[in-house]
Amino acid sequence: APRSPEYVLDPIELEDHVPVYIPEHPEDLLPAEDEAPIEAYISEVASAPTPPLPPSFL
Repeated sequence: APRSPEYVLDPIELEDHVPVYIPEHPEDLLPAEDEAPIEAYISEVASAPTPPLPPSFL
């Protein structure tokens, strides 16, 4: 049986309660041709100095 109208959520109102999904790695969503080769990115990161870990990680 169809639900009563009071159970139907307003889609505009619903948007206010839905968290915006933010991917952890936005670069994964970009087309490869718009991005520098991943090897260049990896070498750039690998050559960067590694920050010391906080004591809680040890």
